[in-house]
Amino acid sequence: RPNDQNARVLLGKTLIKLGQPEQATAILQATSDSRQDDATMLATLGAAAIKAGDLDTGLQHFEKLMEINPDNMSAKAQIGVTHISMGDRERGIRELEEATKADSSLLQAEANLIKAYITSGKLDDALKASIRMQERAPDNALGHVLEGLVLLAKGQTPEGKSAFEKALELSPGDTAASHGLATIAIEADQFDIARDLYKKALEHTPNHLATLLHLANIAQRTNDQAERIEWLKQAVSGNPASVYA
Repeated sequence: RPNDQNARVLLGKTLIKLGQPEQATAILQATSDSRQDDATMLATLGAAAIKAGDLDTGLQHFEKLMEINPDNMSAKAQIGVTHISMGDRERGIRELEEATKADSSLLQAEANLIKAYITSGKLDDALKASIRMQERAPDNALGHVLEGLVLLAKGQTPEGKSAFEKALELSPGDTAASHGLATIAIEADQFDIARDLYKKALEHTPNHLATLLHLANIAQRTNDQAERIEWLKQAVSGNPASVYA
């Protein structure tokens, strides 16, 4: 029945968020045969497959969705991200460019595009896209964070620092912005400043694994082994499921 099918899709989405994509797929496949033209079903099946590491199957689901609804730019953006994950960065960039040009609300797709530009060495394109993102979402810190990353990659450290500082004005304690400023401080051997930035970030995102490991690294570089051990203990206790802690 339609209501049963809708409930299965909702359950599938929940399982994906809980990190159980295989279970989500099993639930969804019980209804997918009768809903091959349903965009929500295809998108959820695609997301489950990608989450489970089956990129080929995930890509097929999103491509099928695009055949049904060519105007679905969220699906096009996911196709782009998937191609990048599969090693076809140029194809992925083209898909993301088309998606973000057609739908300016796809901020995460824009962020993925900027990151792809950076890893491809297309720093000028990345900078233009980060500024465009700021124009589209002036109250969102992410555009400034990405601008900061691009500027650091271009060797423009003072300008990158200003971009990260602007991000923190919009979103105090923003993890990425704090990490960017801390990286700049460490490059200048300003370990006290970097430590304070990481600690302030922890106030907003307690037990954030990368932040704790950065603090442990600072302690090691400043020869404070007791502090290093304490940060590592917190990393482990605060992230029991992580293989990196």
